[in-house]
Amino acid sequence: VAMTDRNKNKRADRDDELPSKRLQLPLSTQRVSWGDGASIEVVTDPMNDVFTYNIGNSLWSASLELVKYLDETNHPTASFASAVEVGAGCGCLGLALWRRGCKRVILSDLDEMIPIMEHNISHNDAGGTDTEAVTDDISNGVVSARALDWSDRGEGARALVSANDGPFDLIVGAEVSYDYDLHEGLLETLSILSGFPLDEPPSLSNTSATPDVESALNGVAPATDKGTGGQEIAPTVAIGPVILLAIPLRDRDAEIVEVAARKGFTVTRVKLCASCSDHSSPVGIFELRRLSS
Repeated sequence: VAMTDRNKNKRADRDDELPSKRLQLPLSTQRVSWGDGASIEVVTDPMNDVFTYNIGNSLWSASLELVKYLDETNHPTASFASAVEVGAGCGCLGLALWRRGCKRVILSDLDEMIPIMEHNISHNDAGGTDTEAVTDDISNGVVSARALDWSDRGEGARALVSANDGPFDLIVGAEVSYDYDLHEGLLETLSILSGFPLDEPPSLSNTSATPDVESALNGVAPATDKGTGGQEIAPTVAIGPVILLAIPLRDRDAEIVEVAARKGFTVTRVKLCASCSDHSSPVGIFELRRLSS
């Protein structure tokens, strides 16, 4: 993934929805490109001068590592009818999925992040001719931005699935595990978006098994054939869509692996990335899927 920076002071017609006094302030634009020459441009506001204050106004290196992983593995993104990015911030991952050929992509984050997500959709001409209409109707084959709060007990995720006419085919996220208090809410959201809500478990007979967290962190799928009391555990299979998360391996982030395993997900680290520029910890690319027996 290649990335270049430049300051932008130019006001564009597509930015009319933003307060005019703010459009005078500089934004940073970063070009993200990959092996076949395709690229997107991500407008960021690292100083929070234009958009509502939020750490999501910056482009974090974990997002770039996941874009790189998709390129290195020749991920069949174009074969997916729909995808959603959780905790999208500026929307780098979702826009990369769109540029790689995914038919319909949703950028999701807190309501306060919608302006910068829509700005980047418009900046990349990814939202058709009417971004506002696209936001209301997510079934027309373009990129749109939707509010999604992981603490709302799954209400927002269910609304997205309903608007999408069913579960999403691919779910991605980067730097989404920094707040331990949100881990369970995030996993509930992921399970609903994948079509298998935690409150409607698909015969999770493995829930008494002790998750092999260390194996997951080290790139091996967690596996056990005995429960905590020594009983035999029925064979399990991974079901539903793939969930790809780029997670810094800091203690507070890595704990989501244990929580996910206990909640009925397989968790496999598929790549380990070197320490990133915005923090000293390495980043793991993890694949999550729901378990059923």
